Amino acid sequence: GHVSLIDVRVYGNQARGVTPMGAGIASTTGSLTLEGSEVHDNLLVAELREGTAYGAGVYCSECSLTLHESTSIHANRIEGIGDGQVGGAGIAILNTSFAKLDEVVIDGNSIEQHVSLGAHASGAGAVLIASAAELTNVSIRDNGVSCSCSASGCGAVIHGGGLTLRGAVADVRGSAISDNVAQADAASGGVAVSTGAGAMVFSGGLTLRETT
Repeated sequence: GHVSLIDVRVYGNQARGVTPMGAGIASTTGSLTLEGSEVHDNLLVAELREGTAYGAGVYCSECSLTLHESTSIHANRIEGIGDGQVGGAGIAILNTSFAKLDEVVIDGNSIEQHVSLGAHASGAGAVLIASAAELTNVSIRDNGVSCSCSASGCGAVIHGGGLTLRGAVADVRGSAISDNVAQADAASGGVAVSTGAGAMVFSGGLTLRETT
């Protein structure tokens, strides 16, 4: 089915569990449009060591997603406590989805991964996995992903504070990706890898046009 949200605020929601998805909004195998709306201050918590969590603000799987007309995705958070995978605190676009974003701000979203035994955290602003997207006049700024580790020999892989693509394709035009942060702290002899604070592409394609 199709859902349109116009001039709507979605905020203060929480989802917790082993594989929580979409604390604010979750769309699977459908069509979702947000116009002039805000999705903010939603929390996603992966509670077990191997838990996965995607899309604290907006989660889209096998869906068609349209965000436009000054829609804002901000201050959403993901917290993980183990060696699972977490990503897309602002927006997570997965599993052959297609997203079109125009005049959208994605800012102040964050991921914090605790314990971090082999944890993966990516795309605090947005993550695309096996999907495609068109971004026009989009601002992805001040998003951050980090890991803290207190166990000996632990390793955390952190990437794409702003935007991460894994097996995905994105065409970005007239947009700005700025002031995003990816950092890790591996204590007690642990190994941490911190890369791609702005945008990181693992496989697929990223086209930037008139973008800073």
